[in-house]
Amino acid sequence: MTTCACGGRTGDAPPVADPTGAAAPRPRAGTHATFLAAMLDRLSAADLPGLAGLTTRDPADPAIALCDAWAAAADVLTFYQERIVREGYLRTATEPRSLHELTTLIGHRPRPGTAADTHLAFRLEDGHTESIPAGLRVQSMPGPGELPQPYETGEPLRAFAAANTLPIRTTRPQPVTHDTAGELPALWLDGTATRLRANDLLLIRVDEGGSVSHTPRRVAAIEEDAERHRTLVRLDGGQQPVPDPWPRVDGLDDLVALLTADPGAAPSGPAAGATDAELRLRELLDPALAGVLHSAWAAATVSGPPAVEVHALRVAAPLFGYNAPLMPTFEEGTPLPMDEWQDWDSEGPHGPELRPETDHAVHLDNAYPDIRGGSLAVVVRGAAANEDGTPADAPVLAVLGAVPGAPFTVDLVSRSAYGLTARSTRITLAGETWPVPTSMDELRRTTVHAAPEVLPLAELPITELVQGAVLELAGLVEGLEAGRLLVVSGERAGLPGVAGVGVAEAARIAEVRQGTADPGEDGPPPGESNHSFVVLERPLTHRYVRDTVTVHGNVVRATHGETRTEVLGSGDAAVPGQRFVLRSGPLTHVSAATSAGVRSTLEVTVDSVRWPERPWLLGLAPGERGYTTATDEHGATAVLFPDGVSGRRPASGSENIRARYRVGTGRAGNADAGRITVLVDKPLGVREVVNPLPGTGGTDPESPDRARDDAPLPLRTLDRLVSLADYADFARTFGGVGKASADRLPDGRGTVIAVTVTGAAGAPLLPDSAVVAALRRALRDLGDPAVRIRVMPARRLVLRIAARIGLLPGHDWAPVEEAVRRALLGAFGPARRELAQRVVPSEVVSAVRSVAGVRTCRGVTLASEPPGTPAPPGQHPGPWLPALGTRRGPDGRLLPAQLLCTADELPECLVLTRIEEETV
Repeated sequence: MTTCACGGRTGDAPPVADPTGAAAPRPRAGTHATFLAAMLDRLSAADLPGLAGLTTRDPADPAIALCDAWAAAADVLTFYQERIVREGYLRTATEPRSLHELTTLIGHRPRPGTAADTHLAFRLEDGHTESIPAGLRVQSMPGPGELPQPYETGEPLRAFAAANTLPIRTTRPQPVTHDTAGELPALWLDGTATRLRANDLLLIRVDEGGSVSHTPRRVAAIEEDAERHRTLVRLDGGQQPVPDPWPRVDGLDDLVALLTADPGAAPSGPAAGATDAELRLRELLDPALAGVLHSAWAAATVSGPPAVEVHALRVAAPLFGYNAPLMPTFEEGTPLPMDEWQDWDSEGPHGPELRPETDHAVHLDNAYPDIRGGSLAVVVRGAAANEDGTPADAPVLAVLGAVPGAPFTVDLVSRSAYGLTARSTRITLAGETWPVPTSMDELRRTTVHAAPEVLPLAELPITELVQGAVLELAGLVEGLEAGRLLVVSGERAGLPGVAGVGVAEAARIAEVRQGTADPGEDGPPPGESNHSFVVLERPLTHRYVRDTVTVHGNVVRATHGETRTEVLGSGDAAVPGQRFVLRSGPLTHVSAATSAGVRSTLEVTVDSVRWPERPWLLGLAPGERGYTTATDEHGATAVLFPDGVSGRRPASGSENIRARYRVGTGRAGNADAGRITVLVDKPLGVREVVNPLPGTGGTDPESPDRARDDAPLPLRTLDRLVSLADYADFARTFGGVGKASADRLPDGRGTVIAVTVTGAAGAPLLPDSAVVAALRRALRDLGDPAVRIRVMPARRLVLRIAARIGLLPGHDWAPVEEAVRRALLGAFGPARRELAQRVVPSEVVSAVRSVAGVRTCRGVTLASEPPGTPAPPGQHPGPWLPALGTRRGPDGRLLPAQLLCTADELPECLVLTRIEEETV
């Protein structure tokens, strides 16, 4: 019980006390009703005998009316006292101005919004090379209910058409040699109109340094690849070949000597390649090589030509007499039963001296106009069968026309033999013989395959995944330099049972080599040529299916915002502390490795001289230039100049103070991939632009509630990182970061501090985003240089909630269900949950029961699901659902902390079921 100023009792109302540390101020001393009741009660108090005669309590009585007036005055006074007390403390203040002034007392400056950053990929017209300047304006294509968002390139880019899309190498020459021609399991042929069928005969001709071999192979199966315009021909009896490549004969020094016509240059011998910098240096030092060395190096043959021909033998013809009847026999003029023709090498009417077939002539069973002289033919003799039906000997093969300089000739003749007379195609051999049949059985088993048609070879598809730190391009690309940004996109590999998952990532070139892959001791395979190898600064994060990879080469970073230039006003050296307010806002800040995590884009000039921005003016020398900025609670930015004592005043002049800055910030700049497609400024030759990666890192200016929590954090670290908590607090107040945690983990070399972060309100960040890179640099600059730092974006887990809800009488299900969904999304959304914070069913029950109309909540089930995985969510068996902190995985890799929260984009993750009234 307390006593008011009039001496009356105020009931149970506690006194107004210092609410420091409290979540809300204590109630005020009283209200109009309590004050009036206390004064009326005192009118009849025993210690005030002079008022004993005042017995009326009529509100119209002047004395009672006076008490009522004083009660109203006390009510107003205590109301404002309560408001003043509430706004006087950081934890209880509600007005933005109060929070702004209170946090300013401890040196806190409201954290500005951070501009989102992304990567832009430009595509140029064929043959064009353009210099894209820094500040080139582009714009996003807005969706329904959205506004177009401006972006500007952050640095100049030398773009050229050849780098629009860098072609990843997907094929290489097929390694066909003398030794492997008979063992190849398959051949790739160019085109799909091969007209081949199973069991057709192919003749593979290989020329290695003048040594020619011919290898017949049977077709086992045909597989057409119409999309890539090629055919896979599987062959009988083959196995994986062992490449036998041609030796390399040309090197860079040989090529330079050839182009400069230097007769004294000695051959350099084999060389695996040269860096692109070496080629450009040669062009710079020798005018004769300027502009031609790259093209000559690309066209140079670094190994013997692929002297391999695949012939499809279109005609399969038996020998003349294969269908002859049995040989007639007579005894003294009397015909005897006919018998098989005798072997020609045995005694009989057709002995060796009278055999019908000769070593230099092959007679076919019919006229074949497609068989031409000077071509090739293959003689195939089928295997004879034993009595049990098994083959007795292997087929006998011979290639006709293979002797150099001695082609066979073809003519049509009329022949009589074996009791037959018919037209026959005669192949007359020159300088070679053929395996003449020695019996009618061999003649019947012999077939001549002729009329060859050359089928062009296709290159062998490369099936290896694209991974690691080296990208092998399909050709030689001139103009790629170290430090150039690339964006690699394609279908992600290594997901068992999952296909079609597209990912993309940014990479930076460390070096470009122009040559061939490491060929080993024997050099590159036949037909190899020089091409580009792009060495990246760090290995690719993902593995990609080779045929799906796209590499954008004209890539530059861009940030959200639009540049404005304006005249702030006129300087007056007689006025101390001049102040000018920017006309547009909010002022854009970009991520940077500073203690605040951001860097302003404001540039102020006085008489065309740029003045530096200072964090404060106190301490500046009287003649030292500088200015500072102040942002009010409404987001307006003012430029403040010195007073002449701490810093130099601007010189007097007419409109001599100018500002250049950018406006635009916040989460609106976090555009999805492929949405930035509008060229506001279109340089000559630039055809289109796109962002292969989404925009990330955009955060809104610091809210009053966030300022309440973050204002004390800088006082803990003082921009010095010592303890583990310092790393977490510093990261939490860094521009573009919403949540952060820090853990110290051991590894084989000591310990590493692993910092896990999210974007504003729990938004995801990419590993190569500007916010993550800037935070990593700032932690290293301000922390212990001997401590190893790892900054990782958080791993988000989608929370699934199922619950059965009973309603109070008279309430409809639809509005209550919608209110429960809003309550759950608010209580368990990414903005409200912390890293590694688990979810307890009682939290769900409390959030549901807080909704008007809910009587009971039962059967709460929790589950989590990593986004992007096809597996169904697994329910945690315990009474709570965990979210793990930073840890090491089974393979030893660092894994980031998890953020377990709901997702507005997935309403099906909240399964709410109504309990019927009779079962409640």
